[in-house]
Amino acid sequence: MTLLAPDTLSPHICRSETGALDIPCHERRARRLRAQAIQQWLDGLGHLLLRFWNCLRDCARSIATRRELAALDQRTLKDIGLAPADLPAVADGSFLEDATRRQRALPHPVCWMNGTLVALDQARVSVFDHGLLYGDGVFEGIRFYHGRSFRLDAHLDRLYRSAAALRLTIPYDRAALIAATNETIAAFGARNGYLRLVVTRGEGRLGLDPSTCARGNTFILADHLALVSEDTRDGGARLIVAATRRLSPDGLDPRIKSLNYLNHILARMEATNAGADEAILLNAQGRVAEGTADNIFIVRSGALLTPPATDGALEGITRAVVLGLAAALHIPARETSLATYDLYTADEAFLTGTGAELIPVREVDGRTLGACPGPVFARLMTAFRIQIEQETLHAA
Repeated sequence: MTLLAPDTLSPHICRSETGALDIPCHERRARRLRAQAIQQWLDGLGHLLLRFWNCLRDCARSIATRRELAALDQRTLKDIGLAPADLPAVADGSFLEDATRRQRALPHPVCWMNGTLVALDQARVSVFDHGLLYGDGVFEGIRFYHGRSFRLDAHLDRLYRSAAALRLTIPYDRAALIAATNETIAAFGARNGYLRLVVTRGEGRLGLDPSTCARGNTFILADHLALVSEDTRDGGARLIVAATRRLSPDGLDPRIKSLNYLNHILARMEATNAGADEAILLNAQGRVAEGTADNIFIVRSGALLTPPATDGALEGITRAVVLGLAAALHIPARETSLATYDLYTADEAFLTGTGAELIPVREVDGRTLGACPGPVFARLMTAFRIQIEQETLHAA
């Protein structure tokens, strides 16, 4: 029997009843103490390694976040109202702590109505407005970049032509609408966004006769608009050919940008039901007209082709920009009638519009196109972005 000697300074030394050192006991105790020491060292090392791993993981997440933010292209930064200099503050989470930055990054829709900026809950039209009752009015969608509207003159030209075709008097002259547009952009806060300029026939008595409407209502909304996701914009849109037909020019000329969009809405519903990104409308003769909110271009043997207005295509502002860029880049381009066969067999295709900007097409009715994005689209997309910068960022 061995006992721990009560009079020793080291209670871990085992001794016999006679006081002699019990070697086997001592060795067992020493092994146990060494094992405990090793275990404590291993526990400490494990804790240190865990802390190191957590640090590496946090650093990796931070680096990944910074890389992801750095990878945002200029168009995306514009859409969310950020500048490259804001990215470090976004990465470390301090961006939204600044009230000015928060207002700029998270702008709210604003409305200019009949001569003044109004709160959204005060932006109202009468239930007797013929724009609401009968779709009697005209509108324009306008993009702005770097705080400047893009091709505003062209949009206003089309607005006044549409109004003239409908014998609709716009209550404001051109200079007043330009001033109202600039005021709305400034009030919105973000440097980039989308405007919807609307002129209705105004309040009148029930019935189709517009002569009872004394004065039209005019309002401008500012907000963000994205017709497709970034994944679709990068990988290409899936299109279907809708059963809904474009209104014939002898019924309502497609050059009139009116508030009557019902057939486009029905085609848009077809696309949604089919799980597609957009629908193409044909005219009564089965020729390609346009998308529900955009024009269509195809590329065949290096030439750029798009339907004419006589086939039901809106004379789009962005469409005109693309045709001008094609001429500058020496890309053969022309307006010509197209059939669904031309869509199915195109080398490449893309959509254009103020809301859409430029969107490549990946497939039409389940038929995959030859290239997406194609080389012609890539050249035009680069030139389009440069054109925007020249007309807005670097404008005098």
